[in-house]
Amino acid sequence: MADPRFVEAFENSFLFHPSQDIESLQVQHLEGFATSSLANSPFFETQKVSAIRLDGQTLESAYEFCSDYFRERGAGGFYWLVSELSTPADLGEKLQHLGASHGGGVWGMRLATDTQLAVSPLTGLVIKELDEAGEADPVYPGLIDEAYGALGSGMGESMMELTRQFRRAGNRIYTYIAYESEKPVAFSCLLVLEDGITALLCGSGTLAAYRGRGIYGNMLEVRRALAVELGCSQLLIQAKQQTSAPIALKHGFERCCTGAIYTTMF
Repeated sequence: MADPRFVEAFENSFLFHPSQDIESLQVQHLEGFATSSLANSPFFETQKVSAIRLDGQTLESAYEFCSDYFRERGAGGFYWLVSELSTPADLGEKLQHLGASHGGGVWGMRLATDTQLAVSPLTGLVIKELDEAGEADPVYPGLIDEAYGALGSGMGESMMELTRQFRRAGNRIYTYIAYESEKPVAFSCLLVLEDGITALLCGSGTLAAYRGRGIYGNMLEVRRALAVELGCSQLLIQAKQQTSAPIALKHGFERCCTGAIYTTMF
């Protein structure tokens, strides 16, 4: 069993909580579970259930509540994080019985910020922090959409608006864009959690044609250095087992806990 404190931080990071007074982000702590919902967003990735401590008798009513709640908020669906602390022990199986689909494994991974990364600077790659004026440029939401394979979906604008709201509420959040020959080709974000020592790597993506060149490592090094400046001692990442987890392992992240995503679509 992983350190329960890390697992709880992992669960809360999926909810973008703890965080201060975000206008459109509603976090509810209910009996036995918690929900996080981004208003006016149809994307199930922004509608979440985590910190689940239920028993077999209350799970069905919780499932019904969540389905009604997210449907009323105009979501296209929502997802459940099943962690090592989730109950009942066969929660994933029970969710599937109720209609959810298994969305793959996910790891909570940690890297000490004093780790020396084996990253070589890339010729022609420029990484810049995006300021508020830059966030208003429609180029960047489009970059996010394309990197996630969701062109025209509006996901990027939804993410950028959430970033702006985090900043306005006093949270320390930072967005970086990588340019190759002046073309924006990748993005990444960092959010300092309430404990002050943990920096969450809360989103990154690279255009398909530019993957495998070392851009991820270079952007990771920029965020690691920033975390040191901000007084953080560890980086936390939510890594999908089949995609980002192997890359994170290569850069020295350790797997501290495991989980799985289950999706309910409307």
